[in-house]
Amino acid sequence: MAGRCANRRRHRNIVGACIAALVIAGSVVAQTRPAGAAVPTISVVSSMQQVRPTQTLSPTPGSVSLTSARNEVESFQIVVQGPATNVSLSGDLFGWGTTGRYRMAYNDVVEPSDGEGAVGRWGDALIPEVDQLYSQNRNAFPFDVPSGENRVIWVDVFVPTTVGSGVFADSLTLSANGTSTQVAVTLEVLNLTIPATSSLRSAFYLNYQSGSDDSICRAHTGTNNCGGDATLRRTLYSMYSRLALDNRTTLANGSGLRADQNPANYLTAEWENLIEGPTIRGTGAVPAGAKWRLGNAQATTVSQYAYRDWHCRAACANAWEAEATEAGQDFSNKFVWYGCDEPNDSATEWATCAPFANEAKTAWNRPSMVTATIGQLNARAGPAGMPDTGILVPPINRIHDKPGQLLAGDQRPTYNAFLGTPGRELWLYASCLSHGCGGDTFGSPISYWDGWPGYAVDAPAVQSRAMSWMAWRYDATGELYWSVNARLDSAFSSGGLFESGANGDGTLFAPGTVANIGGTNAIPLETVRLKRIRDGREDYELMKWLDGHGRGADVDAVVDTAFPTAYSATSVKDGTGSASLLSARDSLLALARSELGAETTADVAFSSDRDGNLELYTMEDDGGVQTRLTDDPAADRFPAWSPDGQRIAWTRGSDLWVMAADGTSPVNLSEGIADTLSKPAWSKDGSQLVFVRRTGGHDEIWRMNADGGGIAAVVTFAAAGANSYDPTVNASDVVFYSQAGDLYRVNLSGTGRTPVLTGATVDEVPDLGNGGKRMAFSRSNNGATPYDVFTSRLDGTDRHNLTATSAGGAGVNDLHASFSPDDLRLVFVSFVGGDAEIWRIGADGLGAGALTSNTAGDMDPDWRTMSPPTPAYPCLTNPPGPPHGFGDVAAGAYYSDSVAWLVSSGITSGVGPGTFGPSQQVTRAQMAAFLWKVVCSPTPAQRHTFGDVSTNAYYDQAVSWLVGAGVTGGTGPETYSPAQPVTRGQMATFLWKLAGSPPPSQTNSFGDVSPSAYYSQAVSWLTEAQITSGVAPGMFGPNLKLNRWQMAVFLDRYAN
Repeated sequence: MAGRCANRRRHRNIVGACIAALVIAGSVVAQTRPAGAAVPTISVVSSMQQVRPTQTLSPTPGSVSLTSARNEVESFQIVVQGPATNVSLSGDLFGWGTTGRYRMAYNDVVEPSDGEGAVGRWGDALIPEVDQLYSQNRNAFPFDVPSGENRVIWVDVFVPTTVGSGVFADSLTLSANGTSTQVAVTLEVLNLTIPATSSLRSAFYLNYQSGSDDSICRAHTGTNNCGGDATLRRTLYSMYSRLALDNRTTLANGSGLRADQNPANYLTAEWENLIEGPTIRGTGAVPAGAKWRLGNAQATTVSQYAYRDWHCRAACANAWEAEATEAGQDFSNKFVWYGCDEPNDSATEWATCAPFANEAKTAWNRPSMVTATIGQLNARAGPAGMPDTGILVPPINRIHDKPGQLLAGDQRPTYNAFLGTPGRELWLYASCLSHGCGGDTFGSPISYWDGWPGYAVDAPAVQSRAMSWMAWRYDATGELYWSVNARLDSAFSSGGLFESGANGDGTLFAPGTVANIGGTNAIPLETVRLKRIRDGREDYELMKWLDGHGRGADVDAVVDTAFPTAYSATSVKDGTGSASLLSARDSLLALARSELGAETTADVAFSSDRDGNLELYTMEDDGGVQTRLTDDPAADRFPAWSPDGQRIAWTRGSDLWVMAADGTSPVNLSEGIADTLSKPAWSKDGSQLVFVRRTGGHDEIWRMNADGGGIAAVVTFAAAGANSYDPTVNASDVVFYSQAGDLYRVNLSGTGRTPVLTGATVDEVPDLGNGGKRMAFSRSNNGATPYDVFTSRLDGTDRHNLTATSAGGAGVNDLHASFSPDDLRLVFVSFVGGDAEIWRIGADGLGAGALTSNTAGDMDPDWRTMSPPTPAYPCLTNPPGPPHGFGDVAAGAYYSDSVAWLVSSGITSGVGPGTFGPSQQVTRAQMAAFLWKVVCSPTPAQRHTFGDVSTNAYYDQAVSWLVGAGVTGGTGPETYSPAQPVTRGQMATFLWKLAGSPPPSQTNSFGDVSPSAYYSQAVSWLTEAQITSGVAPGMFGPNLKLNRWQMAVFLDRYAN
């Protein structure tokens, strides 16, 4: 079973705070082997390493650690060395049903693309075990590996939007030679969700023109027109287009229409069901039942050619406008004309494009896109009579060329004047200029072609991922690429991908025919290059998220360092080294963790009538572990967490009560008050409660001390002239709504009443964010439409409807929202399905999902906050502490914060200047020193009697104190064995005894921990305390040696 670690004791400046030795990257993996069977040699490597079939890799431990946002895919590769037979991979990581397992197929390169390439086989097409379109088994597994060669398995892990943040551990099973090996996977999920539709626009083109050039049909049916079966042809094009969206790219002309055609050339139903719905507007699935990861992804661009006489002319343009502007299905904002293609400095080419580009744009005024530099546009567009260019797309080489070239250096500032006109955009594109267009062109030496982003098969892996980074580096808003299917019909032939001087340039897919991959239906296949394009888009989303949170300058610094020029995409960026793209991504992840801030306890309190009467419950923020807190004949409603997360105020009948967070110690604060009290809210310091009091037939806002005394009015009916409801409180103000559905702000003292949102709309049930920047509220259009959840600034500006298309959508009430502790998500009540259920959604409106689903009414959610607790030991600092300064601990490593905390608390200073030694084994001497310093280095009552511990040893006092505290008795009557490495079983025992040997409530479930083992109780306690969940499902690894970074995490989680 997959394990999830959720820190409930301490909250730190890193999402996924309970990162620990769930799976030890560097541990021995579990293997089962029949007698005489050979265990296969495997290496687990990153997705950014090119692995060729005759390449020899050093064996690596069978484990991998990944970090992802929600709605993102993370990948890695398992390399199996030959000889091996019947190789297969199985397992569903974390039980999400989103693990993709692929066998990598090879393309035989006959002529290298450039000096970075080479002849021979290169991995490219990915054959799925089970495809996501038809859910059919394909022939990815099993396979054999010849002696002296390797084969690669590519693994995708998609993180659903409904998954909570934290660290997850699971494993996959690799079978070969009659043996099985567990590949352990640790996944840190950040508390953010990236959008399904790419924020970086793209127009990747299919290469059909006006004749019979149709490589998709040829690849799948052997004919230019799919044997005359129009529906089959359109279905194939739909699948290719939709698979591109799943990889965060748009096939801008992916409908299968010729360059002179429009949607009227389709049957109406087929256009709607095969093209517009699934590939443009993000609705529907083709084929029916297809399991797309990004189910609601939309095209960022729709395009048609408009620069030749056989392209889309006036009548064609009018038909496009009619279709794109249909009521309720408008996609006109996505449409662009391809106005001229690489006219360069040719006056003739510009003049040839001009009349046709003008004709299309005059018929339907949509942006015209031209592939040219700013110098070429300024010199040639005007004299040629070209229409205004809305999107200018220079090749990547011409935005920052190499020394000695005409456009050497950063040319991006020269585009500023062009971009000064509103509505204009700068895009970039990679072309055959990235590898030479077939040879030593323009008199440039071969080395000129090194380092440019591009999509050749035989190129450094970074070049397929780099264009999204280049878009950020040069402040471009989109990418053009032509094309994706040029050599599709020869993709599996020797040399069959060679086009325009490169292997794979112009072909990003492979044809999955029944003959070559099995199954019963043909499908498009992704290539590893397309996967890396996807990964680059995900990097871009992380950059954009950081920029939106005020970290744009930091992102710029990371990107500029990684890619100081447009030609910095060299092989040094591959793999995981310090200069790699993945190292730069680690820096972005570190920024995200710091921006996400302290993760707080995430319980949600709510009311429910699931037992026939309204009672209070709590649940985890992913809907798990729902616990009933109250049981009373009166209705229990409106729970409100105290700022420290230790108490809940609520309404029982007409009274106001407070109890402990676990439902114990309930106290009625309103005894002796005859009026009805409801809707409590805490002041930010926890000293007062603000609530609604119905008195004299009117609803007013009042306050009292947290012990029930000091009751006083805040907003009276006489002063407001109306009833007042639902207060929410920040540092000094109360926000509430009036009887007319208007929002107001007032001081806690009742002075300074100020309107926030007034007018025809009905705005109710406000909730102030914990960061003091945003508020949420429910809005209806004058009460005539259902409610939606909105957020805004505290002054009511910058309003966003979060639920217009999520949860219940436009036709269902969505209301009563509550912010998460970090303000990045909200819970709310939705009446989708007819009854009240509690949903969760991102503050960006993404990732909506139900937390409850039953026939009862679940309502009144409030998300718990928690102030950081005082350290358990007074000598220790609050985690994570300042930067540790160790060069061998990467900032993005998930144990980095633990190491920083150890340093700031004086527990360690490393093993040398600037060195922590994370992979070094922990000795018993070091263990003694670590534990002694964690408890603040108490003076021992007497010295130990061990003959192998000298009086001047740095750990002498530590050993003495541990012996006196009963933590250790040594390894013998007179021996402590200070140089002996510590095992995980011994580590568990040390920590358990340091805690006072608390009895665990239940036995652990690890298959490798015998109930009679000396460390059995200790392991059970560590598991209950969420200090560890083992090295793999069902495995603790008690005999595995412990290294220093693992110990850092264990100590951090123990103490904090």
